[in-house]
Amino acid sequence: MWLRCIYTVFFGCWLVPMGDLYAEDTESVPLRLVDAVALALENNLGIAIQRESVRAVAAGVLEARGAFDPMISAGVSRGEDQRSLDAESSIAAAGLSRVRTESTNGQLGLSGLSPASTRYSFRVQDRNASDTFNNFEEEHVTSASLTLTQPLLRGRGNRYVTHGLRQALRSLRISRVDLRLRVEGILLQVEQAYWDLVMAEGKLAVRKKSVETAMSLLEQVDIKVDVGTASETDRVQAQSGLAQRRLSLIAAGRARGLQDRTLKDLTMEDLAQASPPFDPLDQPTTNRTMLAYQDVLKDALVNRPELFRSALELEHAREQLRQGKNEALPQVDLEGNYGVNGLGGSFGDAADNAASRDDNNWSIGLVYRRAWPDRQRQGALRRQASAVRSRELQAQQTRRGIVAEIDTLHDRLDGALEEIRAGALAVKYAQLNLDNERARFEVQKSTVHNMLLLESELLDSTLGQVRARAEFQKVFAELDRARGRLLERWRVRLD
Repeated sequence: MWLRCIYTVFFGCWLVPMGDLYAEDTESVPLRLVDAVALALENNLGIAIQRESVRAVAAGVLEARGAFDPMISAGVSRGEDQRSLDAESSIAAAGLSRVRTESTNGQLGLSGLSPASTRYSFRVQDRNASDTFNNFEEEHVTSASLTLTQPLLRGRGNRYVTHGLRQALRSLRISRVDLRLRVEGILLQVEQAYWDLVMAEGKLAVRKKSVETAMSLLEQVDIKVDVGTASETDRVQAQSGLAQRRLSLIAAGRARGLQDRTLKDLTMEDLAQASPPFDPLDQPTTNRTMLAYQDVLKDALVNRPELFRSALELEHAREQLRQGKNEALPQVDLEGNYGVNGLGGSFGDAADNAASRDDNNWSIGLVYRRAWPDRQRQGALRRQASAVRSRELQAQQTRRGIVAEIDTLHDRLDGALEEIRAGALAVKYAQLNLDNERARFEVQKSTVHNMLLLESELLDSTLGQVRARAEFQKVFAELDRARGRLLERWRVRLD
């Protein structure tokens, strides 16, 4: 209740009830933990962003596969050339002073890279030319050629040319691990926020009961003052205790609202829309299967996604180093070319003549290229080797961090259980002590100060028990994540 305080000339006051101090003005939404997890999986923006990141990386895999797509080229052109002849040329041209040439050119090509690292280029060309000298009769020249280039050192082999594809596939696996890490992190936050809300709700209930107890004590003191068995000092002490508990109740209400907003931020799609507060239905329990430390550690070292990510990053660095060693080799390419030509009055005739291979040409040779002393490549190799060593050390650091984390969480879980057991005894005996002191107070053998002191002890013990139970649930969730079993417990599959 709100209390109206009317001061007298003696600085005393009468406390008048004005309504509930902390009352729910709106209906609440019942919420189980499993429902909170489902809402987060559906609405959390962090998870949605990471899913889009996976899709973007998957598009990069498709892009990398395109390295082996053949390139098709085609072209056609038509032109005309007119020119005047000088006197000497005119005599050679039977007195013509001007000549005109018409030509049509067409070409079709296919080129690309094979998985064996061979570069190929196939081209067919046809040129149709007619001029003043042949009375503009068509004359086709058709040719076809095939060129192959095979690296012998640098750039040789399937492993070299599929480097980009392997890196893209590895990046996709890393992005999926990152998605798992993001989902695990969000689910852990949801669980912790849920149990924080349960704890805030429990503390609020304890604070309300504390206010009711303080009000009951004040009523008893008022009666004793009226019959002369208590003094105004006792009344002021009771009023002060009630005021302090009301302040704590207000703070508990605000803390409960803050935890409600935290959980909504993780689970709700649109925070701008007004929504009633959550009413958590699940309550903390210690009925959990406790695993031995070595079993927990074994699970973690097998299932933790951070270890998968470290292994992928290390393989990525080693792949870069292997690629760098290949690129440090000299460029030695074997090049071969074969072509045929044909001449005819039409494209068909020229093509037939070319197919006969009477007029052909070929060539084969080696091409050597290398920078000397190639300090750029030497520096790149040293950098890539250092990156491998760095990734190896980071993998060891990740593993050590996981071991330390498991050790800490296992100790925290044991500590939370001990605190729950000790807290239960503390609440039990604090309640007995308060009951005994209340009986003494009713027969004027105790004071308001003692009552308030013992009520505070019971309040602290009860709040500690609420906190310890919520802490146990939170640590257990952290331990599941540390074991790499959090998604399995919630039966979440990542597509």
